[in-house]
Amino acid sequence: FEAYKLDVAARPTTQFIDDLSTWYLRRSRDRFKEEGDDKKAALATLRYVLHTLARVSAPTTPFFAEYVYQAVREGEDEESVHLSTWPEPIATTNFIDRILGRGKSDEQLLAAMSYAREIVTIALMQRSEAGIKVRQPLKQLTVNNEQFTEKYQQELFGLIADEVNVKEVASGSEVKLDTTITDSLREEGVVRDFMREVQEFRKAQNLKPGEKTTYQFSGPEEERSVIYKFLDHIQKNTNTIIEFPDS
Repeated sequence: FEAYKLDVAARPTTQFIDDLSTWYLRRSRDRFKEEGDDKKAALATLRYVLHTLARVSAPTTPFFAEYVYQAVREGEDEESVHLSTWPEPIATTNFIDRILGRGKSDEQLLAAMSYAREIVTIALMQRSEAGIKVRQPLKQLTVNNEQFTEKYQQELFGLIADEVNVKEVASGSEVKLDTTITDSLREEGVVRDFMREVQEFRKAQNLKPGEKTTYQFSGPEEERSVIYKFLDHIQKNTNTIIEFPDS
């Protein structure tokens, strides 16, 4: 800021927003859906992050900063982001420490998470090269786990498996995705695709999660038999009655 190089000063903010929207928020969706203390903690953390982001980005993107600030502003806050004070680093550190219940920033965890994201990127690239969409489950992803400490390995392996949509993550010498699709995996992929289709229909109808509706299946016979096989699971998890008009 002192050198008036606003483009340089704004670059880290752009990267942070990308991380927040494409990683943190997506990984936190289940926490936001559930009622309880964990949801409250997640929302409080998100509010704090957006509040701080607005103040940090105010000099470079004043209108964006004001929009975000007004969305999360509470009674004790200044009327405008441009009247608020610059966030103190020590305040940010103390807040994170209280939320996570730890002392100094755990650089080991941050490094492990960064490596996990690299693995996810490579695995998704291998999916794309094989022409396999992410909603199609696969059996296994092999990774080099040398950069994972035992403390975080199990949890981060689970995160990687969820992001890449594989049944298990195994240790090996390199990142390698098993692209073999068995009959059971293919069926699971059909079910996931169809459930996504139903959810898009519900969204278009502006239906709330607890509201029931009906949806008519229209597709090839091969898919119809799979939908029949998992009909109870589909109807329960989408809160939608599936009809087969051509039956």
